[in-house]
Amino acid sequence: MTHPIVALVLSKQTSDGFTDGALLELADAFRAIARDPAGVVAIYETIGLLASLAGVLIGFVVRWRLSALAYRHDAEVGQPHPGPRWWIPLATATASGLLAWRFGVDRWPLLLPTLPLAWCGPWLSAIDLDVRRLPNRLLAAHAALVAAGVGAAAVIADDAAIAIRAALGGAVAFAVFWVLDRLRPGGFGWGDGKYVPILGAATAAVSLTVAWWTFLLACLAAVMA
Repeated sequence: MTHPIVALVLSKQTSDGFTDGALLELADAFRAIARDPAGVVAIYETIGLLASLAGVLIGFVVRWRLSALAYRHDAEVGQPHPGPRWWIPLATATASGLLAWRFGVDRWPLLLPTLPLAWCGPWLSAIDLDVRRLPNRLLAAHAALVAAGVGAAAVIADDAAIAIRAALGGAVAFAVFWVLDRLRPGGFGWGDGKYVPILGAATAAVSLTVAWWTFLLACLAAVMA
């Protein structure tokens, strides 16, 4: 059965693409769908599906990049192979779909700082599980994506509070981690210390409450690992 949103788009498409009149009709149709509760659900389902598909593709690319084990240092080459790691596409797809479903249409700019967590998080986790460290270059790229996403979200939503919360969340997360590391020397790795402010900034862009609970869960995971 064809999804209603897909069917609507296909019904307006011609061999030459979309005419101006067809685009106007599509816009009116989408507005009508958005006024209907069932239509809103269909829109959110479509956004979640598209994000999940994008997450699957990104996950397979990440898995392919990791398969060469190029991140390993010379001293790590002899370690056992980590296996096929089929969980990576599943993780990126699930996280991307859930984020898209959560923010949907009304709060979609918040996907810009949070989707990098869904894409880079499994990548970093796979490396950490293999060699117990997080590469600085990948952390820097992740931080750049989140920073760009925060800035873009603040501009698109015309809400400077997004950037302020992100900066505050990143700074507080790093400060709390620093204190915990001093209280429990060696309990955390400094790869975690570099990742915590990235996580804090991305989640605080959504809300400080989300950032707080995410930080607690991250610390718990780090201790258990």
